[in-house]
Amino acid sequence: MSAELALWLWVLTGFAALQLWLSSSFGAVANVLFKVQAIYWWLSFVARPLYLTAFTPGAGQVLYDFRMARLGYESTLLEALPIIVLGQGVFLGTLLALRPKFKRAADEVKNRLIPMPLILLLTFLAIAWGARMLTLQGVGLPGFVMAFSHFAPAMAIAFWPRGSKGGIAAIAVIASGEFGWALIGATKTPILAVILAILIRVTIVGGSRYLRRWAIPAAVVVLGAFILLQPLRGIETTAQAEAQGQSGLEALAATVLERTDTLSPVVDAMLLPSRPWLSVEEYAESALTGMVPTGVHEAVGVRWTREVKSYSFLAQYQDVYIASGVTAEGYAQGGLWGVAIENALLVMVTLLAARGLQSRTTPLAVAASVIVFDSAIYEGGLLWIAETGSGAVVAGSLAWIILKISTRARFSRAQSDHSTLSTARGELRTSRRSGVVNGR
Repeated sequence: MSAELALWLWVLTGFAALQLWLSSSFGAVANVLFKVQAIYWWLSFVARPLYLTAFTPGAGQVLYDFRMARLGYESTLLEALPIIVLGQGVFLGTLLALRPKFKRAADEVKNRLIPMPLILLLTFLAIAWGARMLTLQGVGLPGFVMAFSHFAPAMAIAFWPRGSKGGIAAIAVIASGEFGWALIGATKTPILAVILAILIRVTIVGGSRYLRRWAIPAAVVVLGAFILLQPLRGIETTAQAEAQGQSGLEALAATVLERTDTLSPVVDAMLLPSRPWLSVEEYAESALTGMVPTGVHEAVGVRWTREVKSYSFLAQYQDVYIASGVTAEGYAQGGLWGVAIENALLVMVTLLAARGLQSRTTPLAVAASVIVFDSAIYEGGLLWIAETGSGAVVAGSLAWIILKISTRARFSRAQSDHSTLSTARGELRTSRRSGVVNGR
């Protein structure tokens, strides 16, 4: 490894450490989200390059990229890492600039777990698990319906009323159910959402010291999920790495790094022959149709595969959804200016979503849950985050309807009880008067 490459990797490591430190200045939810982003990006932008330069994978080997192999792994990284450093630097600069305002706001909501009505949590959980059962039967569902399967169980874990009877058991059942769904679908998403929800809950309740206490068990569970689920998807990363002569620890690292990749999309964007990827009109249309549940939106990850990656990787399967990340998407759209803009906007989106999750306005908190518990917040670009908007609109609207119906039902029951009580009192007074008259 050259001194120049090592310098870039040390800079990115320093950025990750600074982000981990700065995140503690914000509210509980933002604290967790910024830490998750920092760890994911370090794995993608530092650990993955270290692996590629150490092993220089060849054809058929773990993490092999024929474009990087042809151009030279180190040469490609030396071109990609300055772009990544710019994005990470702008992200940190924006975080520092917004820290004073949001730090004061965080003090106002510190250690405040605002429980949601059980009727709401149970209804959304039923929709989520029902949608998954339908997909197992081969039924195609709109994206905004499938959004429930991503956020509803995690939201139930995060906001189940604290101290309620059977609360711990209910959270355990939901978490176990999500692990079961992960095994059935051979997908890591339910497990990651559950872990994120638990970390958010314990941080809201107990602060950063609770987060530090739960961090290592959470990391162990995530690592175990990667090791267990990769073979179920037909991806024998660990066995393949060991067959190539790597140690058990190196094989485990390869298993994790294969699922944490926002580096390759940066290479996709670098090799795109012309920019922007989408015109202003196309970008706006994709963002708008993603945020509004119209049913006409085309998945941005599939568009990236077909319109960006395929330029430099002709053998790429066209129907694969690729998570681009804000740096790659920004570079494909507007070069270095696009990188800076998208990273700065991601800071604001993360902070607003975190604030929304602790809002006393339940529909807003529900809508924010759709964004917070989707992996787009750390591995997607802004267009993917915009795609979660349709689910947020539907979920927030449904929450408002359920709360209105529940409130009216309680009001009607209260009126009925009051009427019954008034009638009983009237009958009692009549009975007393009758008794007095008869006693004369």
